[in-house]
Amino acid sequence: MFLDLDKKDRAAVAVIDDSGAQLTYGEICDFSAEFAARLPARSLIFLLAENRIGSLLGYTACLSERIVPLILSAKTETGLYERLRIGLDEVENLVKAEFQADCYCKGDDERLVVLVTNPALVDRLPAFVEEKTHLFHKNIEVRLVDKILRNEAGKVINQ
Repeated sequence: MFLDLDKKDRAAVAVIDDSGAQLTYGEICDFSAEFAARLPARSLIFLLAENRIGSLLGYTACLSERIVPLILSAKTETGLYERLRIGLDEVENLVKAEFQADCYCKGDDERLVVLVTNPALVDRLPAFVEEKTHLFHKNIEVRLVDKILRNEAGKVINQ
């Protein structure tokens, strides 16, 4: 690994965040290797960063592949930020087009939750969504629900 993190004691604590969550050097190395394997070679990476462990992990993954990310504040001007990220509606449209299945996406910048009514999709969707959007699969959760509740206008009722 470019940063020589793999030469550290894998069990030693490397990072502690404000909430007290800890990561070891081994966990950072494992995540970085897994994430870096998904980065296209010689790519331009926009890293929307905050003072969080996730930003550190994304940064170390880029550096381990000798990719220099363009680091932007997660508080970057909203118009630019919105143009760089995929929307929840876009994920829903991808799933509906590929699987002809009803779904509903919700989440924030750290986690995507996809509600589905088809049990066959629970295991298949994380890899599909990751392939189509480049969201990291560990940040994608698929939940099976009996029904996706909608009002008369077709809008999903908070679930």
